[in-house]
Amino acid sequence: MKTVPRESDGLSGAALSGAALAAAVGEHARAILDPATMLGDVFQHCVAIHDHYAGITGLHARDAQQPEYMQETRLACGRAISLKHAAHCLLEFRRTAVYLRAVRDAVHAIHARRPQEPVALVYVGCGPYATLISPLLPLLREIPLQLTLIDIHQTALDMAGAVIEAMGFAKPELVRADAATYRHPTDRRMDVVVTETMRRALEGETQVAILTNFVGQMAADAVLIPESVTLEASLEWLRHHEHETPPEPSHQRLPWRLHVDRAFIAAIDPTACDNGAEITVQCDPIPLPVPSLVRHRLMIHTRITALGDHLLEDGNCSLNEVVYLTQRHFDTLSDSLACTYHVTGKTGLHIQGLKRGRV
Repeated sequence: MKTVPRESDGLSGAALSGAALAAAVGEHARAILDPATMLGDVFQHCVAIHDHYAGITGLHARDAQQPEYMQETRLACGRAISLKHAAHCLLEFRRTAVYLRAVRDAVHAIHARRPQEPVALVYVGCGPYATLISPLLPLLREIPLQLTLIDIHQTALDMAGAVIEAMGFAKPELVRADAATYRHPTDRRMDVVVTETMRRALEGETQVAILTNFVGQMAADAVLIPESVTLEASLEWLRHHEHETPPEPSHQRLPWRLHVDRAFIAAIDPTACDNGAEITVQCDPIPLPVPSLVRHRLMIHTRITALGDHLLEDGNCSLNEVVYLTQRHFDTLSDSLACTYHVTGKTGLHIQGLKRGRV
C-alpha cells in the first residue's frame, strides 16, 4: 500500500510554488485518478491538495470563520454556496475523484478529435479552488487548454486564479457572472462545460438553471459534465417493533424517474431566467402503491453520471444523500403524487401534498 506524503511537514502551498507545487499537486491528482488507489488514500490525497490551496489562498475549508467566506448568495434561480462550502467540496473525495476522471477523459477525447487546436474548457461555478480542473493541469501539460472560470463571487475567482498561477500556469480567463444568464462570446467555442452546482435531489442550487442557459450555447459535439442527473423513487417498509416480520419485498423501486440530461434541458426556454419568469417543468406522477406512509417511507435517490461510467450513487457523497419522506411530511396523500420541478424560485422537486412543498 502506498503511503501518502505528509504535506504538513513544512511543505504547505505557501512554501511550494511553480514547478515544485505543480509536481506535488500532479502526483496527488495522479493517485486520485488511479482506480486502484484505496479510498482512504484518495481522501488523504484530497486533503494534501486542499492544504496546498489553503496555503495559497488563506481559505481553509474546515476552519474558515470569516463572515465573507460563510455567506451564500441568493440568485433568481437558486443559491450560490459560500466560499467555505465550495472549498470543502474538494474534501468530498469520491465526488472529486469521479469528476476529475470525467474531466480528464473529456479533455483527452476533444484533443484526440482536434489535436491541432486548444481544448476550450468552461468551468461554471468554479469556487475558490477550481477543484475540478486545477489538480489536472500538471497532468495535461501536453494538451493546450483555453480555460474560462465563471463564478458569481469575485473573491472565488481571484483565489482560483491565484491557485493556477502559483503552479506556474497562465492565468485563466476569469468571468464574474450569474451563470444562469451569462452569454458566452459567439465567436468562441466551448468544447467542455463543467458545472457542479447542485445539492441532493437537485434542490436549492442553480444546476438546472445553469444547464438551461448553457446547453443552447454549446455545439452538439461539446461535452457536458455531468452528462445527466437522475432522480428515482423507492418505497421502504418501516419496522415498528423488533419482532415484526418484514413483508416481501420490504424495499421496492417505483416506476418513476426524473432524468435531467441535454434532451430534458432542451425543452426548457433558455431565456426564461433572463426575463425573471418562473420556470416549472411538469414531471410524471410518483405512484404510491400503499394507502399511507405510516408503515413505509418514500425515498428519493440522486444518481449522477459525470461522463460514461464515472458515476455517483447512493451514499457516495452529499449529493447522493437519500431524501426520506414519511406520513408526517405530508398534509395529504393519494395513490399517485403529482410533482413538478421548479427551475427558479423555490428550486427543487415539488410533490403534491408535501408540507414544505419541495423535497
